[in-house]
Amino acid sequence: MDTTPPGHALVEAGWQKVRADGQVRPELLEAAYAEPRLRQLFP
Repeated sequence: MDTTPPGHALVEAGWQKVRADGQVRPELLEAAYAEPRLRQLFP
C-alpha cells in the first residue's frame, strides 16, 4: 500500500525546480526543506 500523500511528487518537483533556478539562497532553501511542515508545502 502506498502511503505517499497525494501531490507529494508535485511538491517535490517544485522544491527541485526552486533549488535549480538559483534565485533563492541555498542555505534558506535547505533550512526550509529541513522543517517537515514547510517541506510539505509547494515552494
